[in-house]
Amino acid sequence: MRKQHTPGPWMIKHDQCIGADVPDPNDPEFIRGVIVATMQGMMSNEQTAANADLIVAAPDLLAACEEADRLLGHLMASVDWGKTFGVDFQLLNQVLIALPKSIRKARGEA
Repeated sequence: MRKQHTPGPWMIKHDQCIGADVPDPNDPEFIRGVIVATMQGMMSNEQTAANADLIVAAPDLLAACEEADRLLGHLMASVDWGKTFGVDFQLLNQVLIALPKSIRKARGEA
């Protein structure tokens, strides 16, 4: 069974806490606050803020990667690769390897 993360959007709450407002599964009218992550450790305020921003963006980044992966799959299946169109094939190959690997990692499948 695939793991399912807390649905976004995620937001920074109280400076060092990442949270989300999620409908209660038993009562969709009731919204409950969920802590997704806390920022702790010996970090500067700037580093804490940067880490929090990255974590908050995670659901959106995963969704964008999944869409890009679908688009690249469609592109690979439909383009006449006899014509190169000035494509950097080394970069394309790196992306085709890295994107699904990153998606699997974000889903807890890697």
